[in-house]
Amino acid sequence: MSQRYIYRWNRQGRKGQICTVSARGKMNSICVRFDDGYTMVTSGNAIAKVKR
Repeated sequence: MSQRYIYRWNRQGRKGQICTVSARGKMNSICVRFDDGYTMVTSGNAIAKVKR
C-alpha cells in the first residue's frame, strides 16, 4: 500500500481529504489522487503525512 497523505491547502474544496501521490516532478510539483478518483497537480508543500 502506498503512503497516505492529507491535503492541507484549501484548493478546489479538498482541504483535509486523504490522498496518495501518483507522481513527483521537478520544482516540488506532485500529482495527487484522492479517494474519489479526482487527480490534480499541486505543490509538495500542500500535503502532509497522515499520523497513525
